[in-house]
Amino acid sequence: VLVSGNAEGKLLAVPELTPEVLRPYYNADGTPYVLLVARASGDEEVASSYREGSTGADGMDLRIQGVVLQQELPHLSHLGVRARQERVVFATCTDDSEIAKLKELDGSYVSFVATPDGVDINVTSEPAPTARAPAAPAPAAPAPIPATSPDTAYGRFVSDPSSPFAGAAGGASGAAKADLTKAGTVVPLVDAVGATCGQKSANCA
Repeated sequence: VLVSGNAEGKLLAVPELTPEVLRPYYNADGTPYVLLVARASGDEEVASSYREGSTGADGMDLRIQGVVLQQELPHLSHLGVRARQERVVFATCTDDSEIAKLKELDGSYVSFVATPDGVDINVTSEPAPTARAPAAPAPAAPAPIPATSPDTAYGRFVSDPSSPFAGAAGGASGAAKADLTKAGTVVPLVDAVGATCGQKSANCA
């Protein structure tokens, strides 16, 4: 046993761990696999999940939960190190009779338990497929900007009878219809008259 642990998945007998061999088993429903591998050089890669295509609903991946290799493999081989890094349950088996029993389970959903005391592989019930998350809905269109009425355009507040400038624009040019001592009020240029545009401007008018 190179990597102890528990795993579940569909048992898949393959000749070797190469992209060409594994590519036909990529799927979109998240099916996990326990691989029964005939041979390996020790330089192969193994990962708990391989992904092909986009990561959305159309993405295809291959989830490898466990590996049973039909030969001995050094613990410090690249393949053994990668299996530990990816936490892929990994064991070797060279017993021909046990290998024959495992090949009979090809395509079955199994539980795979590997401990320092031994390996236990049994057929188990397959869980319901996990549905892919639906694509995020398109963002809602922004609310339309309400039309600006003439009474509120450019800061004009003539509709407010309490405003000191209500009616000032339409009055005589010399009539003081606003209290010029009130600070902080902005008068639009189109409404500015001598009585409402400041002392200096009144003097220059």
